[in-house]
Amino acid sequence: MGTPQGITLNETAHPFTFVVSEDSDGAGYLSRDEVIIGNSQTIVVGQVLARQAVPAAVTISAAADAGNTGNGVLTLASPGCDANVIGGDYRVVFLEAATNSGRFEVFDPRGVAIGQGAVGSAFAKQVKFTIADGATDFAAGDSFTLHVDEGDETNEVHVAWAPGLRASAIAGYPATTGASTTKKITVINAHATVRLADLIFGGSPSTAQIDQAKRELGAGLVKFR
Repeated sequence: MGTPQGITLNETAHPFTFVVSEDSDGAGYLSRDEVIIGNSQTIVVGQVLARQAVPAAVTISAAADAGNTGNGVLTLASPGCDANVIGGDYRVVFLEAATNSGRFEVFDPRGVAIGQGAVGSAFAKQVKFTIADGATDFAAGDSFTLHVDEGDETNEVHVAWAPGLRASAIAGYPATTGASTTKKITVINAHATVRLADLIFGGSPSTAQIDQAKRELGAGLVKFR
């Protein structure tokens, strides 16, 4: 008789197997929500997701701060943001006196610097705009505020999280979408404790990037074991 051959069975993760505990509000699941998975995604149970805006549906207003020395004008692009924009106030702060092409730095609503730009050149990251030179040059410390309103949740989709994106939820079910299709699934995004070892972080994140994603999920009172 020959030697029996080993058999390896790979079982797909069952829905919500990463959950240690979650809260109920009595009428449903306080920890759970329904989200729309965006185009061209392959999502598995336990996948960390990132929320992305639909740029055409985002409303942005821009205003020069009172007390500015310079009188150049900030003009938003159309659309005025990309899918990674965050709701709230972005700050544009000049780093030096602007002799026609002064430099400025842009901060997101969390106070995180997202890049530098210059007068007369397009800035095209989470927010998109161009500042024109005015009759009076900008001075160091001059600033603009860009208020971003993402609208309601019908104006957003969720995709697989990767470094550089903003973690927002954890997939409770798998989902596969095509180039022009979306799908609704239920996720964990608040008031829950989950097993970190069971979560899937996309890309090749560093420990620091995973820690940042955990902090972003933790803002919704998600805890990790």
